[in-house]
Amino acid sequence: MAAAVVVVALAAMKAYGQIRKGQAEQAMLEGQARGYEVQAEFTRFKGKQESLKHKAAAVAELEKTLVNMAKINAAAGAGNIDPFSGNPFGLRTRALDVGGTNYAMADNNRAITVLLGEQQAQMQLFQASRARAAGKAAKSAAVFQAMTTMVGAAASAYAGGAGGAGGAGGNVGGQTMFDPSGGGWSSQPYSGSNVTFS
Repeated sequence: MAAAVVVVALAAMKAYGQIRKGQAEQAMLEGQARGYEVQAEFTRFKGKQESLKHKAAAVAELEKTLVNMAKINAAAGAGNIDPFSGNPFGLRTRALDVGGTNYAMADNNRAITVLLGEQQAQMQLFQASRARAAGKAAKSAAVFQAMTTMVGAAASAYAGGAGGAGGAGGNVGGQTMFDPSGGGWSSQPYSGSNVTFS
């Protein structure tokens, strides 16, 4: 009976260790998930920061277009030419076309940078959710292992494997019997002349 108690107690300690291991793994994966979330926020911030560079380039293109138009108007006015007709008008139209295209490209680059940053952040958040799911699965598996350990120990103690009558180890009436004729350990009494008790 005392051996059965020891087996069950050892199994309980093992089960507790399995649960603690699962909890530690879950905590580690939760930390990874939080790290991915921080990375996602940083990626969003970096995308917005990069988009500001493109926005500044777009504003610079607008200013450059206005300066070019002013130069055209000034040159036409200095030469006694109507700045709103003929060749000066064509030059202004060309300046608006080039400036507008450059502005649109810079603004598109800004939008693409923000979208890329957001998509990368979403991937990192997905990794965070997967890490959390893995942590929960590790904890559940550890609890299941602990339960299996306890059930196995209880079944072993119940069947007498922990030292009860008729169990493995040939224990009958508190004595283990050895059959010297080659049968090894036995729970059955030996009928020969040489019976050894240990």
